Amino acid sequence: MQKKDSKNKHLLSCKIKEYYINKPKVDVRKIVERLLLGVSPQHLEGLGEIVICDTARFKENYGDKEKVSIARYISTKGECLPWIEILVDRIYSGFPSYVLRISFVSDLILSDYLYHEIGHHIQKTQRSRDEEYEAAAEKWRKALQKQYFLRKYWYMTIPLALIFLPFERQIKRLLEYKKGNTL
Repeated sequence: MQKKDSKNKHLLSCKIKEYYINKPKVDVRKIVERLLLGVSPQHLEGLGEIVICDTARFKENYGDKEKVSIARYISTKGECLPWIEILVDRIYSGFPSYVLRISFVSDLILSDYLYHEIGHHIQKTQRSRDEEYEAAAEKWRKALQKQYFLRKYWYMTIPLALIFLPFERQIKRLLEYKKGNTL
């Protein structure tokens, strides 16, 4: 048991909190934990928590006037550590539950948002102002996704590329629509 804890030590420094009124179709905590294993502990240093919630709980907490995208990185100047908020019902809506049970698919969908927000955290902690804010986060998202998926799903790379390459444009449009969709 201690070996597992030492291996996943950086998971303990970044808390995962869940708040739902309507429970998601998949175990999002498990997906986030898997995805965090693909991130170097030094990149997560100083990140307080990852808050996973649904839209109903978000509105209950912030009210209707608060506008937010599906995921956001929040950093305040107070004593509070920065955190990431993710609205999972908005991310996984439109996908049948049998598709989401495939770990590769659920990882791929959530990694787009989680790794982008971690990219903002990395940029802030490295104090890199050379690049535009969103472009830097996207660069980190791509790097983190590539590293994670090549390590975890290396055996699926070629077959999946052959299956999804013809639909790449449609998949990108769907993900871009979801990213731009706000409350």
